[in-house]
Amino acid sequence: MAGNKSSLVVVPIDFSDNTPAVLEKALLLAGSPDDLRCIHILPNQAGNSPGAIWGKVDNSKRIDAVKKYFKEHYQEYNISPSQFEVRLGSAGFAIADYAEEINARLIVIASHGHHGLPKLLLGSVTERVIREAHCDVYVIRCPGC
Repeated sequence: MAGNKSSLVVVPIDFSDNTPAVLEKALLLAGSPDDLRCIHILPNQAGNSPGAIWGKVDNSKRIDAVKKYFKEHYQEYNISPSQFEVRLGSAGFAIADYAEEINARLIVIASHGHHGLPKLLLGSVTERVIREAHCDVYVIRCPGC
């Protein structure tokens, strides 16, 4: 490791069919599973959504549900709860901000996420991450992307 750059690799998790391929590539690039940091960005909840109005769904419940789902569906990757962050906001900006906060050396992301676009274009989140990131961004072209 040169200079003060960390060895951390950030992996945005969108729970799409591409997630396992992205995790596998990131694990290879990280060098050590301990250097992996995963993040999922929840969109801000609309104040006029039924769950918010009736008080049945709040951000802490949403975050807990995401963490539980991640633990149940991706346990074979041996990612500890301390390596999985859930935040609220605009995905592209939040991913880039998180990577900068932890001084990551790399972000590994699929060319398209949960909502694929035509193959000629990168996904809008991926494009935003590339533009905003302080570090290198490794874009994986996944099957079905």
